[in-house]
Amino acid sequence: MKLLIADDHELFRDGLKHLLLRLGIELGISEAGGYDDILRLAKNQLFDLALIDLDMPGMLGINSVADLQKQLKDCRLVVLSASQQIGIADKIQKTGACGYIPKSSSTENLITALKVVLAGGRYFFTEDKSCAGHAVDDNQQTTRADHLFQLTQREREVLSLLARGEANKEIARTLGISNTTVKSHVVSIFRTLNVHNRTQAGHLANELGLV
Repeated sequence: MKLLIADDHELFRDGLKHLLLRLGIELGISEAGGYDDILRLAKNQLFDLALIDLDMPGMLGINSVADLQKQLKDCRLVVLSASQQIGIADKIQKTGACGYIPKSSSTENLITALKVVLAGGRYFFTEDKSCAGHAVDDNQQTTRADHLFQLTQREREVLSLLARGEANKEIARTLGISNTTVKSHVVSIFRTLNVHNRTQAGHLANELGLV
């Protein structure tokens, strides 16, 4: 996985790198200090995930976020900001970004958000402390993010299709694997997420933005 950390404060970039190391992300981290630096890096590299400060040199607010979504192509973009602007999370979500995290967030909340995004979900921290549009208890959200992060890439693919209402045979056909393998993945998913049926698993996948 290739990640981009873009912030004009080196100390903050170092802090993010430290958190990513705690999450097991050790290689493939590039850094940028401004909008022009991001564009320069984007010409030569493809990134899987970018953590972007909203208030860097060259950034023009929400419009720049929308532009970066195009420049970074298939990269999942998460916006970090110290802004207290009302409704900023909704505005960022409309750009196509997959996350918004205030810089005032606690370390544990930041780790939770990163786990959700790295696992393929979306995380938008709003003024009422809701996540992806759902008001949840912080400890409960941390537990769910931990569970989602523990799934393998294939299990997340199965969960995503399961949440869309596909039966095991349809999932097997879509992913090109056997029905028995799908059943095995479903059992593992239920155990990891601590759910008892497909409805509960699908609801959790939707809540964390995996679908």
